[in-house]
Amino acid sequence: MILLKNTTSATTTLIAKRSKADGYIGNIAITNVSTNDADAAIIDVYIEDASANKFYLVKNISVPHGVCLYLDKNVKFDASVYSLKVQNDGSNRSLTIMIK
Repeated sequence: MILLKNTTSATTTLIAKRSKADGYIGNIAITNVSTNDADAAIIDVYIEDASANKFYLVKNISVPHGVCLYLDKNVKFDASVYSLKVQNDGSNRSLTIMIK
């Protein structure tokens, strides 16, 4: 499975609970594609259950313009129970996300 997504939202669902995609992923690459060198993305990646409980893979990671956050450890999850989401609390909302 390869999922590519461009987003400018504060919170983006990457893999929805009970979707056709499974949670057996090898890595997640999140790139700050802002056009402004000063804009850092502040990234949280987490899984969320039906009761909105969040379980974080990473939290409050600053990703400068042009830099990629690459997660390749412990990124598998049960997609029948959880959704995979990314949140960007930085001043920049321009991200490209690739999941393999």
